[in-house]
Amino acid sequence: MILEIVLLVVTGIVLHFLITRLREPPHMPPGPRPLPLVGNLLDVMSSMPYMHLAFCDLRRKYGDIFTVYLQGQRAVVINSAEIAREALLTKKDDFAGRPYVFTGDYVTRHSKDIVFGDYSERLKLLRKIGSKALRLFSPQVQDVVQTELNDLVERMNAYGSNPANLKNDIQLSIMNVICAMLFGQRYSVEDPEFLKCVYFTDTACRVGETTSILGLFPWLIHFPIQAVRDINKCCEIKDKILNRKYHEHLATLKEGKTGDLTHALLTAKLDEEKTDMKSDDVIEDDHVIMTMQDVFIAGNETITTTILWTLVHLVTHPKIQAKIHAQLDEVVGFDRKPELKDKENLPYVEAVLAETSRLSSVAPLSIPHKATKDTSLQGYTIPKDTVVFLNLWAIHHDEKQWKDPMEFVPERFLDSDGKMRETSKLSYMPFSAGRRVCLGKALARQEMFLFICGLLQQFEFKAPTEPFKEPAGKDGIVRTPLPFEVCMRKRNVDAA
Repeated sequence: MILEIVLLVVTGIVLHFLITRLREPPHMPPGPRPLPLVGNLLDVMSSMPYMHLAFCDLRRKYGDIFTVYLQGQRAVVINSAEIAREALLTKKDDFAGRPYVFTGDYVTRHSKDIVFGDYSERLKLLRKIGSKALRLFSPQVQDVVQTELNDLVERMNAYGSNPANLKNDIQLSIMNVICAMLFGQRYSVEDPEFLKCVYFTDTACRVGETTSILGLFPWLIHFPIQAVRDINKCCEIKDKILNRKYHEHLATLKEGKTGDLTHALLTAKLDEEKTDMKSDDVIEDDHVIMTMQDVFIAGNETITTTILWTLVHLVTHPKIQAKIHAQLDEVVGFDRKPELKDKENLPYVEAVLAETSRLSSVAPLSIPHKATKDTSLQGYTIPKDTVVFLNLWAIHHDEKQWKDPMEFVPERFLDSDGKMRETSKLSYMPFSAGRRVCLGKALARQEMFLFICGLLQQFEFKAPTEPFKEPAGKDGIVRTPLPFEVCMRKRNVDAA
């Protein structure tokens, strides 16, 4: 009897698989043959959790665009800048959707944020509100960053010549810039809430990844495994902090206080409540809180990680670090702090940051997109609701576009006059593009520039022991370097 039931279930699965395959539209991008139940999971399992590397392997056989079946969903993987721009720019509305991602949905109260929210009038409104608030904060960035830099330099001076892991120190400074923008406050390194914030941002990026264990097997949420404990603890901590901040701002807004991003989001929400909006487009409390979460996590984690990878590359390549020192000494000197107005005269710093974003690819596999209608790419049919992965790792390491793509060569971003090249035509998309381009793109570039210039003006970073062993990357939504230590030598003891 049991054997008959098993055979019946297996037969049902195979028949469902065959019927589904027969209904597939013609002229889809090529790809490996999927299996019943598991799809192409076996084709990517060997590289897990580094899904982007599995896609790179499949690219060698199937080309720059191919089809895979994962978690019962049809997915198209894009591995070149040319095709990515066709999808994100030429056909930006066709690929502006977001598929259901269990882990993303779980940590964002059913995708009520900007990052994981599907394309809709409400999402467009949230992006408009967020973009406006970020522009309003932009003039304050330099002063806020320089305040945090002063404290960061002071903390780093305390290490003397001893090896130090700077991750928490840098993350505190970046987090305080984000908190000034979002909440109008800052933390100290000893503050217990700061450590909770570090935990929930790190954990959210690790467990929220589409290719995490829960992302691939959502049903495991009902089992007492470590990933479940991590994601539940993360949600408990972040919800407690963000809910409190939200209600504090709601109370002060009623008292007439404004000035930060949360107040701006609340004001826009209250304004929209006065209009005759469709029920599906209404901005709820959770939408505001989850947008606060997006800014907090994305702004903190990506900028911190990019700065850490930049330090890794500068310690690995001391001659490149020396070129930055020389340019900073010539343009800025030691009598003042680097400013945003120095940007055009410090192209080598910009080139180093661009090369870090390319080589280290902080987000190697972007949050997946979804086709909002039946459309096409490169002449291939892309049916509505198809999941679309942008393999930014493949784009940033494309041997057809970059010479020696695994080498750290900032000069590849400079023209013959030593000025920054226009990156919009290069195989380079660290902030994505189109309808889903990173809202904080301009702000992030300003922060990274000011922090790296400020740190390199003050310090020379060296390996604790030679040769320096470059840390590997740890994958999640954000690809972070494994813990590493550096030594710091003060460049000018009289510098302010």
